[in-house]
Amino acid sequence: MIKYDIILIGTGQATGTIIPSLLKKKLKIAVIESDKTGGTCVNWGCTPTKTLIASARDAHMVRRASDFGIDVPSFSVDFEKIMERVNGIRNPGSAGFESWLKSVLDYYGGTASFIDDHTVSVGEETLFADKIIIHTGTRSRIPSIPGIDTTPWLDNKGILDLKNLPEHLIVVGASYIGLEFAQAFRRLGSKVSIVGRGNRIVPREDPDMSLAALEILREEGLEFYLKSELTQMKKTDEGIQLSFTSDGNAMTLDGSDLLLAVGRVPNTDLLNLESTGVRLNERGYIEVNDAGQSSVPHIYALGDVNGKGAFTHTSVHDGQVFLAHMEGEGRRISHRGRQRNLERKFLWPHGRCSPSAGQKKRMKQRA
Repeated sequence: MIKYDIILIGTGQATGTIIPSLLKKKLKIAVIESDKTGGTCVNWGCTPTKTLIASARDAHMVRRASDFGIDVPSFSVDFEKIMERVNGIRNPGSAGFESWLKSVLDYYGGTASFIDDHTVSVGEETLFADKIIIHTGTRSRIPSIPGIDTTPWLDNKGILDLKNLPEHLIVVGASYIGLEFAQAFRRLGSKVSIVGRGNRIVPREDPDMSLAALEILREEGLEFYLKSELTQMKKTDEGIQLSFTSDGNAMTLDGSDLLLAVGRVPNTDLLNLESTGVRLNERGYIEVNDAGQSSVPHIYALGDVNGKGAFTHTSVHDGQVFLAHMEGEGRRISHRGRQRNLERKFLWPHGRCSPSAGQKKRMKQRA
């Protein structure tokens, strides 16, 4: 058994926030990572998707060149080169972070499994620590659909490994991740169809914002099938076929590729948390207090896995909260909500702010 002051399970944005301060304290630290170093943001989220979107926007603006008095007779999209650029940015970021971690602490590649609330196994090693931080993030939720086991499909990871531009991309899910990829691939030249369960897209936003986004995306040529329930998917000679009902009507779509973007689930199921006393909520997220502590006080859960936020900046803030807690300071996870409420009170005193007709027009022009 190897003893540490702190074990961090996962290498997302909170890990990068925490490590420098812990090193200054001369603590003995171990980091465990079962996948690519850097977590979602570096490998499958912010970095690669925004790189892909930059190429897609350039293609979109070339098509709009005549609106600005510029004649572009013809152009083509080199998808292979686009993905080379995406990988040329994300892969060095992940490799560089891993190299740095290995130079300053003990790094273990593999899946962590708790033996008890202070002890973790990884591979053939057994590690003990006074404090343990779980920072394992989330993964795509895979819906239960007849035929899914025999039909090829993509999630937010798999779609970034495509070698060829989809001829017809079908996206199941009409929220942030699905729409982000849908617009990008449409702008790159794919036909795109979106199948959404709700009666509007991005349902967490105000209805006026959902409608404005829907109008923009439809003008760009995206197809939408809302109020839908999936009934079957199957592999075909040309790709895949998706069967569903849309507003009560039975429908089928044939496409070359299928992206499933119907939410996220926490990566807690492989940690053997049953041996620790750490409590999970009904959705599998680790319950934490305002300092990121689980029901076992020396075990913390930071980032997406605690269900308090699903963004890079909230993960970073969780790391800052942890460091403040170690120093006895008062920074808290709930301060994010407090700041938002203050903004609502003082910036929008007259209630919900909806975009005006002029704002909607400018949104379309900037899209």
